[in-house]
Amino acid sequence: MGVRFALARMIGEKADPARFATLLPQVDASLRRLSRGRVDFARLGRVPGLVLLVHGRRSGRLREVALQARAVDGGWVVCGSNWGLPDDPAWVLNLRVDPRPAVQIRGRRRPVTARELHGEERERMWARLIAVWPAFDGYRERSGRTIPLFLLTPTDGPGPATAL
Repeated sequence: MGVRFALARMIGEKADPARFATLLPQVDASLRRLSRGRVDFARLGRVPGLVLLVHGRRSGRLREVALQARAVDGGWVVCGSNWGLPDDPAWVLNLRVDPRPAVQIRGRRRPVTARELHGEERERMWARLIAVWPAFDGYRERSGRTIPLFLLTPTDGPGPATAL
């Protein structure tokens, strides 16, 4: 484990969620914008991640959210931990309405289909996620809720990836 990963993990496990849930995404978005999507906090910390592009359920505007992700079976699993806060993050609510978002990885966009995981499949994926990012278990305890997981599978055709 490298120093950058250890630092990222320490921040994830010890951070005040209310402060980081608003500050970090804003700084991260600026970093992605300045680098044209090639650099973000996850990459700097050597944490596997992607940027989710999904339309807002009320505004219809395209939203960008940097997420930690685990590559599985040709797709990615993402976790709606919201830093351990008691409510699901807005992107989870948006995905439930619009399950055809896009992802951006290293500046490259591609459309995906999102499917929320439940039951045994969810538990299997949860174990795979915490193997990469153990802080998710702490977020689950802190939040007092079942944290939603989504499987993002690449698709062909247009989607938010071409909407910009």
